[in-house]
Amino acid sequence: MGFQDRHYAQDEDSFSYSSYQSRTEPFISTKIVIATVVIYLIAWVIDQDGTDHSYRWLALSSDFWDKPWEIWRFLTYGFHHSPFWIAGGTLYHIAGNMFGLYMFGRFVEQRIGKREFLCFYLITIVLCGLGWLLVRTASSSDEVASVVGASGGVVGVVILFCFMYPNEKVLLFFVVPMKSWVFGILLVGLDLFGAMGRSVVGSASRIAFEAHLMGAAFAALYFKHGWRTEWIATMFTDRRRRRIKIHKPKEDKLAVQADVILEKIQAHGRESLTPREEKLLIKYSNQVRKQDDHDEI
Repeated sequence: MGFQDRHYAQDEDSFSYSSYQSRTEPFISTKIVIATVVIYLIAWVIDQDGTDHSYRWLALSSDFWDKPWEIWRFLTYGFHHSPFWIAGGTLYHIAGNMFGLYMFGRFVEQRIGKREFLCFYLITIVLCGLGWLLVRTASSSDEVASVVGASGGVVGVVILFCFMYPNEKVLLFFVVPMKSWVFGILLVGLDLFGAMGRSVVGSASRIAFEAHLMGAAFAALYFKHGWRTEWIATMFTDRRRRRIKIHKPKEDKLAVQADVILEKIQAHGRESLTPREEKLLIKYSNQVRKQDDHDEI
C-alpha cells in the first residue's frame, strides 16, 4: 500500500457523497440521531401524565454540587431536549440539533472514523456540560437552572467540519451560500454575542451559549493539535482482550512510526517534520516500494 492509498493523503477540502456513503455506512452519526430521538420519545411516553419526570432524571442542573454522585447527568443531558409536551417546550430544539448532526456529522465521521467520531462527540457533550456548570457556579445568581440538549456537541461537530472543509459551500437558512469557514466564524460570533449579552445585561435567553462555546473551543483545539479520543474506548476493549491470549504477528515498527508521521503531516503540514522524521518517511517509502515490486513478481 502506497501513501496515496492512505486516508491522510486524500484531498482535505473536498468530498464525494457517493464514495463516502459506500465507505462508511451505516453512519455512527446517524445512529446517534436515532438514539437521541428514541430517548426523546421514551421520555414523552413516561411523561404522559403531564409531569416532567424524564427532564428531572436526565437534565444537568446548576445545583449538581449538592448531589455530585449523579454524574450520569453530564452525558444524559445531551440526549434529552426541550419537552414539547410541557409549557414552554418546543420540537424545534431536537429537530434543529439532529438536523445539524446529521448534515455535518457524516462528513466529519468520514475523516476521523466511526469510533473516533463517537468518542469525540461524547467527550464534547461532557465538556460542554462541565463548562456550562462551571460558568453557572461562578455566576452570582441563586436561581437553580438546568440544561438539556445536544447543541454543544453539535456545535463541536460543525466547527470541526469547518476546519476540515474550510472552502466547502454551505447554505445559511437554506438560502444564503457561504464558505464553511465564514459560517463557523458567524456561528461562534453569535454565541459570543449571546453569552456576553447574558452576562452584561442579564438576557433571559434559554440558550446555553456557554455550552456552545465550549464545544467550539474543544473542536478547535482538537483539530489544531491533532488530538485523538478513541483511547477512551480502547481502555475497555483492551481489558477484555487481555483475558484471551491471542498470538499476533510482530508489528512493523517502521510502519507504525510512519503512520504517526503521516498523521502529523495531516495536522500540521509537511514543514512541521524534523530531519529525523523526514528520513524515516523516506525509508518507509522505499520499503513499501520494494514490497510492491516483490508482489508484482
